[in-house]
Amino acid sequence: MSLPEMTAMRTCGFPGCDEPVDATPGVGRPSEPAVQVDELRTTLDALEQRATTLESDPVAAGEDNARANDELTALTAQLAVQTLENVTVVAQLVEAQNLVTAATAIKDEAVAAARAAAVQADADEARAERAETEAANTRALLDQVRLEGERVRAEVLLLNGRLATVISEREQRTRADRAEANTTRPSQK
Repeated sequence: MSLPEMTAMRTCGFPGCDEPVDATPGVGRPSEPAVQVDELRTTLDALEQRATTLESDPVAAGEDNARANDELTALTAQLAVQTLENVTVVAQLVEAQNLVTAATAIKDEAVAAARAAAVQADADEARAERAETEAANTRALLDQVRLEGERVRAEVLLLNGRLATVISEREQRTRADRAEANTTRPSQK
């Protein structure tokens, strides 16, 4: 059967009827029940006649009761099997629900741990940024100290040069004063 044939085949909407009916084209009201009113009247008449027969014939009523009892026994057995299957399905659903609950708890713990790790990472990043800022400040301070040291070194060199000049000038004056003193002393004798 092709897909259009399968989708076109529908069953009757009347309770207890599984007869196929033509699909209603497009949207709108569903198709008519497979069993028409005339068929329902015929079925109702047959059931009324059967009820009359059972009331007048106790043997037929007993056979009908035995048949109904057999059907009831079969239905009870089917119900027991379906109940057992339902209990099994319910047990599986409870187990699945427990697994979902456990998985949810594990997921929640993982989310909480991830959040805590993110907070810790943010704190570590902030500490690293502060340390980097402090290191940059320390480098800037070291550069200032280095520049000040170079300036002081240059000043010391300048002062050493002046001191050498002053010492040299003083030594020259001292020599000149000695030389003058030596020249003026012999003339006093």
